[in-house]
Amino acid sequence: MSNPKTEEARRLGAEDLERAIEEAHRQLFHLRFQLATRQLASHREIRKTRRHLARLKTIKRQRELVALRLGSGQALGSEEIAGAAPPPLSVAKGQRRRRPASLRKR
Repeated sequence: MSNPKTEEARRLGAEDLERAIEEAHRQLFHLRFQLATRQLASHREIRKTRRHLARLKTIKRQRELVALRLGSGQALGSEEIAGAAPPPLSVAKGQRRRRPASLRKR
C-alpha cells in the first residue's frame, strides 16, 4: 500500500515535479536556518521535509530510468509510465552490500 503523498507526487507532470523539488529544497533551507537561530518549533519538520524531498527525487529518477529502458533519451511524464513498474533495485531489500575485497579488513 503506497503512501498518499507518494501517489500525489506520482501524478505530477515533469515541470510540476521539478517545481516541487525546488520548493522542498527551499523549505529545507528555511527550516535549517530557523533551527540555527532557535526559531524552529519542531525539528520533526526537517525530517518530514527531507523525506518528502527524497520521495520526489526518487520519483524523478524512476522516470529517468524508465525512459532509458524504453529507449528514448527524454524523461517521461506520469501518464506515459503509469503502467510501467519501477526499475529493480540492485540489492534486494534486507540484503547488505559487501565491500570489495581490496577494502575489507584483513
